[in-house]
Amino acid sequence: MNENGMKLLFPKEGRVYDYTLHDGGFTDPTEDGEPANPYWFNWMDNLDDYEVDPEWQYADIEVPTLDNVRSAAILGYKITNYNHVICVGPTGTGKTVTISSKLSRGLHKKFICEFLVFSARTSANQTQDVIDSKLERRRRGVFGPPPTKRQVFFIDDLNMPALEVYGAQPPIELLRQFMDFSGWYDRTNIGEFKMLIDVGMVAAMGPPGGGRNPVTMRLMRHFHYVSFTEMEYNSKVIFFYYLRGRDIKRVAEHAALLPLIPAVDSIGRNDDGDEVVVSNYI
Repeated sequence: MNENGMKLLFPKEGRVYDYTLHDGGFTDPTEDGEPANPYWFNWMDNLDDYEVDPEWQYADIEVPTLDNVRSAAILGYKITNYNHVICVGPTGTGKTVTISSKLSRGLHKKFICEFLVFSARTSANQTQDVIDSKLERRRRGVFGPPPTKRQVFFIDDLNMPALEVYGAQPPIELLRQFMDFSGWYDRTNIGEFKMLIDVGMVAAMGPPGGGRNPVTMRLMRHFHYVSFTEMEYNSKVIFFYYLRGRDIKRVAEHAALLPLIPAVDSIGRNDDGDEVVVSNYI
């Protein structure tokens, strides 16, 4: 490449997973609205400033990090292309928060999202009743969301239902029947098959163990996988940076000492020489 005068267009810093491709205006907007050359940019670029309200609960705080921004974008691509998606990863990797945020605020208005949580006591009848209640009759034997809409069901803790005597999980088998045959039988009108259209599934689950069970591959083969890994070190620094800032603001406001708190430098030491994690937050 050097001999031919060619330049590598991919950034040198970081890893390939830290970047995404801007298509130059084909689907991604440009600053002037005119087509431009495609280029690589970091997932964290062009994000709005994020501020944590001191009164927020910890469960309501969604700190943007490279991990969850990337996973949310990939999830959005899959849903937009009408794929069934399953997000897998250990506890504490932000699966539920990231998916809930994306489904609530990050999709086109044509998508209607509903949330379900499986437990060890969830039955197939309960699952069928909940899903049926969110759909309307399109025509004889066909059910779905309102015309021009697409219904997306988010099922959290997919692998929590207990095993029955023969080793199957009835709610899982019901979902498998839907994905295999695009519907299931009506329990009221015996023998009538209900076709479900314009319906997508998004699920999240942790690894087997501690009450979670392995899920049959007859269901898993229908999903596109998105893996949530443990947070990287840089993501942890960003995460605790915002939480420390929130706690310092809360204490300062309650004690009326906000003007007395010294400014701090970027991930280093404050004016007194003590090491700190907060960076110019106050």
